[in-house]
Amino acid sequence: MEELLDHHCLIQQMILDGRTHQDISQHLTSLGIKHASARTISRFCSDNGITRRCGVDEGALNHIVAECVKHVGPTYGRKMMTGHLSSKGINVSEARVGKALATVNPRYHHLRQQGSRNFNPVPYQADHFGHKIHLDQNEKLVMFGVTHVIAVDGYSVKIVRYTSMPVKNNITIYEDVYRKNEQYHNRREYQPYCQTTSIKNHRVERLWVEINNRLNFPIKRAIVQIVNNNRIDLDDDIVKYCVSSLLLNLCRIGLKTVVESWNAHPIPGI
Repeated sequence: MEELLDHHCLIQQMILDGRTHQDISQHLTSLGIKHASARTISRFCSDNGITRRCGVDEGALNHIVAECVKHVGPTYGRKMMTGHLSSKGINVSEARVGKALATVNPRYHHLRQQGSRNFNPVPYQADHFGHKIHLDQNEKLVMFGVTHVIAVDGYSVKIVRYTSMPVKNNITIYEDVYRKNEQYHNRREYQPYCQTTSIKNHRVERLWVEINNRLNFPIKRAIVQIVNNNRIDLDDDIVKYCVSSLLLNLCRIGLKTVVESWNAHPIPGI
């Protein structure tokens, strides 16, 4: 046990990274350390107060969550907010994040509980990562020169690729989205593609709710107000180009935040 004291920081960091006692045991054994069984590692962590908890107390967590709500908006539930914090290096349990959200913003917490999208059925079953991929476009801002395309893995529900462009461009979609997803290429045992309508309620369709509420709708409201006040003329091609360039840069920043938060959020059963 005393031999492990020299590797206290290493063990603590591996625990925070989500490694199991067996993983740590194997790693320390490979370094030539004796008496580093999984049971010994477990006892060492218990004696030295090493846990997976990040050490953030309730007051600090409430403050952090409140600041995140200001940044990402009120639509993030406990899973998305947990993922957002995890992408920033703050590892907190989903239960604590849910409690913090209910404390700092009870009104939005109640509205999320009443949302009908919480009762959406699971439309299909994917057997493994790379089994199914869903690509879809979002044209909520197409009149202002912004179109989003994302690709979602059907098993892990992670966003594997995404891009934004002024108008739908199949060459850009192929280069930025499909071609970079090598794990989905040459899958001869499955149908190469299947085109369906939005009412099929696939994985990718559910993500547009998050992206629209957090990104597209606030931007659209602001631009529509500017247009209605006659501050810009979208009939002018130069103005239209400048608006499109500005919004593309804004949307890429916002979309990157949503993707990082979504891909880091916990997925039950996976």
